[in-house]
Amino acid sequence: MKKKYLRTIIALIILCAAFYFSFNSVMNALVNSNASKETVVPDICGKTIDEALEILSESGLALIGENTENNNFDKGIISKQFPAAQGKIREGSVIKVIVTPASSAAL
Repeated sequence: MKKKYLRTIIALIILCAAFYFSFNSVMNALVNSNASKETVVPDICGKTIDEALEILSESGLALIGENTENNNFDKGIISKQFPAAQGKIREGSVIKVIVTPASSAAL
């Protein structure tokens, strides 16, 4: 009786281990297949917000920014970007920009 009970427990342990490793392998494959690709950061300094959004969307990137003054954000020119152009970044990342009002940028 004890041998049968011991065999059942060993079989259950082996079954659980096999399930765990199978599940872990499948999950790793799924996670790695959906991993973000890297892309080169485009140079968007000197561009308008609309131009930058178009360029960044082609690279799979997003934009967040701030004004140097309290003027309309979307009417300015990008004066700085972080990270800098030509660096590598994961697709879906956000590029932070500082926007100078169009009248100041033209000076």
